[in-house]
Amino acid sequence: MDQPAVILGLSVTAGAAAWPWLRAGAVESLVAAAALALLALVGRAHRAAWLALVGGGFTLGLAAVALQAPIPPPASGPPRALLGTVRRTIGQELIVDSTLGKARLCCAEGMRVGDRIVALTRPRRRKALLPGSPVDRVDDLRAGLQPLQAIGVRVLGPTTPRPDPFADCRHRGLLRALALGDRRDVSDATRALLRRTGTSHLLAISGLHVGLLAAAVGGVAWLLTRPLALGRHWRWARGIPATASALAAAAYAADVGAPASARRAAVMVIGAAGVALLGRRPRGGTLLGLAATGLVLADPGTVGDLGFQLSFSAVAGILLVVPRFTRLLP
Repeated sequence: MDQPAVILGLSVTAGAAAWPWLRAGAVESLVAAAALALLALVGRAHRAAWLALVGGGFTLGLAAVALQAPIPPPASGPPRALLGTVRRTIGQELIVDSTLGKARLCCAEGMRVGDRIVALTRPRRRKALLPGSPVDRVDDLRAGLQPLQAIGVRVLGPTTPRPDPFADCRHRGLLRALALGDRRDVSDATRALLRRTGTSHLLAISGLHVGLLAAAVGGVAWLLTRPLALGRHWRWARGIPATASALAAAAYAADVGAPASARRAAVMVIGAAGVALLGRRPRGGTLLGLAATGLVLADPGTVGDLGFQLSFSAVAGILLVVPRFTRLLP
């Protein structure tokens, strides 16, 4: 097996995606995953060891979903009060850690990640985002979310209030959207201009933002540690830039609400930094496979996130297709 992390990432993702139909138990899945992982390790020299790895990853993905004990959304009932903290925003929907458990709250008002809110809610059925798309509870079951409709919402305040770094800037709304993904203060004229020029995607936080910041921080750290490379502390000179890049990527992804693409990029940067500290060259496929495994095990519901699917598909396409095209170029 040339890159087992790739096989592991694909199989774990497939297992998490298949759980709503298989409904495997947590204990059974964990035992099967451990047995297959042991079989793959013992027979790793055998050509068929990848079959055990695929089975182990698949059952591990099933176990990841089963362990979080998905809460089936209530079909009906009186309005209930919810007190919680916004963990992620998806359009007009909020992912909230609340007194009612993890919930997907439909709310027309804009909220920021980290806001503490109180809301009066009622059960709801999710609607199709696009004509012809399936309307079911698969994604919510996988993520352990209750779909709720907000009747009224009030913001109690952010959990960690902080000053606005763009308060004195002329285009503070646009700058805040570019840097933090908060598009609430972007004017309609600016939105229309971005749509006409085909650049609206710049306001969506992605792996590009994480990569640029990690590269910038790592570059500055590299320049500052050059004197160490001339003396006896050359090991520190190699480790400090990699560590600084990893910390910057993780901090930025957390600060912007950790969308799937930012989490994927942060995990890949951290993995590349760890490999660099060991004096080895990172491999893109291995890093992508480890990122998929880590993200799915930490949050199995992310498998149904369109951002997760597009981000990993795009990077996989870059790794597979771009080298073949570049060989054709002089």
